[in-house]
Amino acid sequence: MTTDISIDDYDADEYADNVPAAPKRAKASKPKKAKAAGPKLPGNREERRAAARKSTAVEREANGITVARIEYDGETYWVPADVLDWDPEAMMAFENQKAMKFLQGILEPDEDGRDGFAHLMEVKRRKGYRMRQLNELYEEIAKALGFVSAGN
Repeated sequence: MTTDISIDDYDADEYADNVPAAPKRAKASKPKKAKAAGPKLPGNREERRAAARKSTAVEREANGITVARIEYDGETYWVPADVLDWDPEAMMAFENQKAMKFLQGILEPDEDGRDGFAHLMEVKRRKGYRMRQLNELYEEIAKALGFVSAGN
C-alpha cells in the first residue's frame, strides 16, 4: 500500500501545535569587570610622584631608600643607590639609552629639597651643557652604581 503525500497536504501549523516549544535560553550576562589590584591612592600619578620627590635625600634614606651622591662638574646630584628603588620608567629609559628621560626619572631632590632634574636643567642653562655633558653625567651615574657603562 502506497500513499502519496503531497507538499500541499503538509500543514506546518498543525505540526507546530503538537511539538512542545523549546525552552527559552537564558540571556548571557555580561562578565563583571575585575577590580584593579591594590588600594586606590588619592590624586593622580603625577601628583603622587611630585609629592614623593619633595622629600629630601635624608628623608628618603630615613624611609628606606638609600641614595648615592654623584659629583659631576662641581655639582652634586643624588640618585637611588639600589636599582630596586629606581622609577620603572627610569629603568626603561636606561635600558633604551634615553639619557634625558633616565635623568628625569632618577635624579632625587637634594638636601634642600630642590628637585634634582630641575637643578640639572638650571645648571645646563647656566653652564651651556649640550648632550655631550648630559651623556657624561649619565655615564658617571652608571659607573657610580656599579654598571660598567650605560651602553653609549
